[in-house]
Amino acid sequence: MGSSGLPFPVTHQKLSLDIKVNLFSFLIPCLSLLLLFNFLTKEEGMLIQPTFNVSVICGKRDEISIRLCITASYFVHGNLHAYAYRCQIVNRFVRIVNRTSSGSSRPLVLSLGLKDHSVETLKGIVHAVVENRLWKSPALFGELAKGQSPKFMVFACSDSRVCPSHVLDFQPGEAFVVRNVANMVPPFDKTKYSGVGAAVEYAVLHLKVETIVVIGHSCCGGIKGLMSFPDDGPTSTDFIEDWVKVCLPAKNKVKAENGNIPFPELCTVCEKEAVNVSLGNLLTYPFVRDGLVKKTLSLKGGYYDFVKGAFELWGLEFGLSPSLSV
Repeated sequence: MGSSGLPFPVTHQKLSLDIKVNLFSFLIPCLSLLLLFNFLTKEEGMLIQPTFNVSVICGKRDEISIRLCITASYFVHGNLHAYAYRCQIVNRFVRIVNRTSSGSSRPLVLSLGLKDHSVETLKGIVHAVVENRLWKSPALFGELAKGQSPKFMVFACSDSRVCPSHVLDFQPGEAFVVRNVANMVPPFDKTKYSGVGAAVEYAVLHLKVETIVVIGHSCCGGIKGLMSFPDDGPTSTDFIEDWVKVCLPAKNKVKAENGNIPFPELCTVCEKEAVNVSLGNLLTYPFVRDGLVKKTLSLKGGYYDFVKGAFELWGLEFGLSPSLSV
């Protein structure tokens, strides 16, 4: 297999069809199905062993209900573009069948090694394969296989609307990313927050990142929770409340300085202030402090308003002296 080939076989496990069609239009999806599998089995590098399970129930007049399941194994040894092309062929077949089915009780469902992938999901996957500019430069992956040397460490929220690689257009190898609820950085603690500590330590001491960026965002559910949860007393969640209270100082400051503004605006102010609290917490990590003192590391705060399409970036000035060993 050449350098442009897939590093592992891609498996398609199931094609299922459940439609109600007019007797006279039944031939169209059947012929489409035969053409599809004829194409796939003749493609170089693709092995397919389909098994069919068909049940047909005759209804009133000329209407029949059909349940068709096909299970197959594909091994694609071609390059990514060939794989994308095959996916497009399968997707076209889906559109043909869905157009020819009348009163469909369920659209055609395709899965790529998983369960219940919708047609729209498949379209997205095909689009990613065809359009992703990185896959048009396979040499990049050869370099990345040798190791990584990102310049940035990014703390971002787990929120599905604010993927940092999408927002900042990072390519693979450019940023070491940590995502969690409300993009928080807890203070140094070897036992309570060891997962975050390990990520910071690895990024600073081993990857030698030059900048750590903490990015907040608009409409953050974690910050809304922080502003809503009581500061004391029993909790109603197993993990969330304890976690977001990492930035309790931000909540207290925002409420003290802006207590009269509406709650949504209060949350917006806190979304930014929580970033500053996280930047301050980074100073509790000795290796971060050392990097700042030696000027090999810088800290930046960011805020992404995905509603307005705006991004802010700022820095904080710290007066630091070298860490002391006790």
